[in-house]
Amino acid sequence: MATPAGTFAPRALYGRYLGDLLTQAVVTDGAPRLHLVHDAVADLVPVAGGYSLRTEGGAAYAVAGAVLAMGNLTGPGAPPSRHRLDPWRPEAFGRLHPHLPVLVVGTGLTMVDAVASLRGQGFSGRIVALSRRGLVPRVHAPTRPWPVPDLKAADLASLARLTRRIRAEVAAAERAGRDWRDVIDALRPIIGYLWRSLPAAERARFLRHLRPFWDVHRHRAAPPAAAAIAAEIDAGSLEVRAGRILAIADAPGEAVVQIRPRSGGADETLAVQGVIDATGIGRIDETGDPLLRRLVVRGLARPDACGLGLAAGDDFRLRATRPGRLWTLGPLLRGTLWECIAVPDIRSQAAEVAAVVAAEVERLPASPRRAAFV
Repeated sequence: MATPAGTFAPRALYGRYLGDLLTQAVVTDGAPRLHLVHDAVADLVPVAGGYSLRTEGGAAYAVAGAVLAMGNLTGPGAPPSRHRLDPWRPEAFGRLHPHLPVLVVGTGLTMVDAVASLRGQGFSGRIVALSRRGLVPRVHAPTRPWPVPDLKAADLASLARLTRRIRAEVAAAERAGRDWRDVIDALRPIIGYLWRSLPAAERARFLRHLRPFWDVHRHRAAPPAAAAIAAEIDAGSLEVRAGRILAIADAPGEAVVQIRPRSGGADETLAVQGVIDATGIGRIDETGDPLLRRLVVRGLARPDACGLGLAAGDDFRLRATRPGRLWTLGPLLRGTLWECIAVPDIRSQAAEVAAVVAAEVERLPASPRRAAFV
């Protein structure tokens, strides 16, 4: 299956590709070096030489160390409602009726996926998507190389100055007949450097004020998906609104949602048959994940300064009160590197972590040289 330039491979296709690579690693000739355990990790208990990894099923494994490659944390979810729908379990969408709308909380890429899933499961009714600012992802397009901006130390000391500098770079690109996407993509190799260079107060200011604007420009929608969303909005079957939820009251067959519009004015009430949580990635300080909570309580891990993920060093090792052979990569490094959720970023991190872990294992005595779980 091929995809046109400027679009993305379907997630299902990419998933099958990764599954095939994993299968090859498991069934390779000779003694398998990868063992898959179909169970959830509930705890990592420090023991002599490493850790005792314990699962929800009651099994225990002795490991020398561990890499926390846990992907995106789930968020706290929309306000509690028995009418809440999981965007990643679309089979329930087929039971919805078109006479009542569905509310999607969040207007990013997860919203785009949720709308596609709703239509794919045959729901033909009205969809309302709500977020604080009502921003939807910009459409992706092929880009051309643009020089990495020559940023000065003063640009990195202030979020306002850095923003003005990037806007000036976009204006320069437009004068040269180029696209703003070229500039955004040119920043990609230095995003981690920019993030770490900003003072802590400026990073917090970015999260409060600029993050939604960055997200819709950096994490863009494939043209077919963007066109489908635009068509839904034009037809009135999808309404994207800016505001916040004040309360949800469950009633038989529906949830009554009280909304405060961002533009001001009186609060509004919306009756929906389902509420889909599309708010995206959760924060470490909100997580209910039992493994992460236990690691933090034991001092084996600690949240980063922004509360987004786990604190880690340049070698991906967790920074903690009780340091050990624990590493992480991907979305759990958001507070450390910020840009670490796209496939190219995670792929590069995985190679670096593998090299670091392999070097650590080589330094171990032969007896405790056991496999690290991922």
